[in-house]
Amino acid sequence: MAPPFGGKALLARAVIDFRGESSAAVRLEVEDQENRPREGILAALFFYYYPKILFNLGRGETADSLIGCVNTASATITEIQKGSTDDEERKAKLREIDILGADLRLVQGEAVEPTKSYVGELHEKGDRWLMETQMSAGGETYYAPSSVMALYQQLVSESLPPIWVTLLVHGISAINYYLTEGPGDYANLGSLAVTPSVGMSAVQRLLEGARRR
Repeated sequence: MAPPFGGKALLARAVIDFRGESSAAVRLEVEDQENRPREGILAALFFYYYPKILFNLGRGETADSLIGCVNTASATITEIQKGSTDDEERKAKLREIDILGADLRLVQGEAVEPTKSYVGELHEKGDRWLMETQMSAGGETYYAPSSVMALYQQLVSESLPPIWVTLLVHGISAINYYLTEGPGDYANLGSLAVTPSVGMSAVQRLLEGARRR
């Protein structure tokens, strides 16, 4: 259902609540009225949120480090899924995965009196999708990248089935290649507009290839 009078419709929302620097809780909501696959909407939520956080951080060590952390996490996820073709076994492995490191843990349910909150909302306006973010002031160099990693952890270990974890990782890898080896620039507004579609197109190509087999 298109929003009235050219407005925007909410597709999905991620709320990442932190309690200090030790724990984070992630809440995901999908509001899409077009009955598109929930998994695809959640993957798109990450493809839009991650580049927006990089852009907000600006060019520098924090953003570069985040790209490195996401690459390392993707490699870990890919390695863990190797050698297993049974979905239940892969689910069990993914539930146990930890891509956050020793200093931060993901907890289920809302954080009690969060000290910092990050919100990413994916909207549809006409034929465009766009990301709006809200974040608590202060500590951005820690909390902003940690919000990305917490969202990644939630999607991989709790919210997506194994096949969509594979697709998510594939799309993220395409985004990071575009930003580090290709023409993309995470600090450039023009690149910000293009980057999510790089991930989504990579997923679409992989799905189309699988259908042709």
